[in-house]
Amino acid sequence: MSSQSTKELARSLGLLRKRSSNAQHNIRKKCKQPFAYLIVLDFESTCWQDTKFKPQEIIEFPAVLLNTSNGEIEAHFQKYVVPLEYPILSAFCQQLTGITQAQVDDGIPINHCLRSFTTWLQKIKQERNLVFNSVTDATSKGCTFVTWSDWDLGVCLRNECRRKQLRCPAELNSWIDLRAAYKTFYGRQPNGLNGSLKDLGMDYDGREHCGLDDAKNTAKLAWRMMCDGCILNITKTLDQGSIPIQLTALQPRVPANKRQAPAPLTSHMSNCSSVNDSVIGVTVNESSYRTPCNGLAPPLKRTPPMCQCGRRAKRHVTQTPGPNSGRTFFSCPQRCYKSSDGKTFGCGFFKWEDTPNSNEGGYSPRFPSCTKKSPASCASVPSFSLKDISNHSK
Repeated sequence: MSSQSTKELARSLGLLRKRSSNAQHNIRKKCKQPFAYLIVLDFESTCWQDTKFKPQEIIEFPAVLLNTSNGEIEAHFQKYVVPLEYPILSAFCQQLTGITQAQVDDGIPINHCLRSFTTWLQKIKQERNLVFNSVTDATSKGCTFVTWSDWDLGVCLRNECRRKQLRCPAELNSWIDLRAAYKTFYGRQPNGLNGSLKDLGMDYDGREHCGLDDAKNTAKLAWRMMCDGCILNITKTLDQGSIPIQLTALQPRVPANKRQAPAPLTSHMSNCSSVNDSVIGVTVNESSYRTPCNGLAPPLKRTPPMCQCGRRAKRHVTQTPGPNSGRTFFSCPQRCYKSSDGKTFGCGFFKWEDTPNSNEGGYSPRFPSCTKKSPASCASVPSFSLKDISNHSK
């Protein structure tokens, strides 16, 4: 008996039911979401085929605004960013991302990109009355950020801002890891963004590893998960210790020859009654200065501190994978060792650059003779020349 006759027999006996439209598309009833809008981010960064321990820099900064009530993308943001630490893109990076050297050469620095992104956030916030990463009321709408994994906001952007002494917008301290939400909701390990779309019967639109196309397809996957009944809540929140960037209109750049002089430091003059404030007569608009503290200008290079042995410490970047990857630190330029005649060279000085006033740091544990001594004893290490080192090494 053929399959056709079997179906006809089952239909005549009333055993074959018609599929409903919802069952045909395998879509459940959409649940109410805690956020009315989602901003999907997907950065592209510098990369190399054979080298994995170089610090990565963002070269494409895209974002799309997804309306969770209808699945429409209502706005998007995209900027190409010029890398400063490794300005020449590798052939592997250009082939993988499709970004050319000319595109990044015509791009903007990462600090200017963050300014443009903050302005874009301010615009959509005013137009739609949004509240970021917070519980909303009847007059406002909630909005948060979505990424595919925690790498974009938790590793890439944070490490680059730390290395370049930039302040990351506080709104980017919380987000939804869609890959983790996918694994929890469907109960299976996602095989990348493209593989996750294929598992749900959808195709990838555009070019893979193009930042804007990746963001749009991530939004497409998020909408499908919401239609299937998934409730998207914040999965990651970073330390709120950093000062947030206020979403206000940025001050225009003031030419150097028209800037007002900085106000004098009066904290150390409390006992100087002879100082007359009217003589100084200078008023300062702090917002007109472009400093690393307000995130409006490239950071000033910090002078390395002095080691206990009297040398100028050397600045390094942590390249080992881990929580401190990309973090800068100071250490003694002289390698710590003891010569054959018992003389000690190097003081083992170590300190993180981003915590200059804290107690984090000290002396390298690889040099126990200095870690067990006081700073005063290390300061007594005699100075020597390169010639002395070569003599002792023979």
